[in-house]
Amino acid sequence: MINRRTFGAFLAGMLAAPRASWAQPRTGAAVFYASVGPLLTLYHVDIDGSELAKQGSLTLPANVQYAWPHPSAHILYAATAVLEWPATSTVRAR
Repeated sequence: MINRRTFGAFLAGMLAAPRASWAQPRTGAAVFYASVGPLLTLYHVDIDGSELAKQGSLTLPANVQYAWPHPSAHILYAATAVLEWPATSTVRAR
């Protein structure tokens, strides 16, 4: 099973090597978003230098579940969720 770190490495690799892949040619600046809990961080991808530069972070009200860019505007939509167990629930094994 692929985890978040492996997926991020694959994504950064695809952005770093567009000539070796079947991707479309670069048209603008490449960015990478990473989320740990409610903290969403934006990185600028330097394709020629093969490095990430942190641009800024945003703390959301809950953990980020999914994020997607608007197809034509410079907007990133993010879905968040709070997962809390009721204080009175217990788990019992049989």
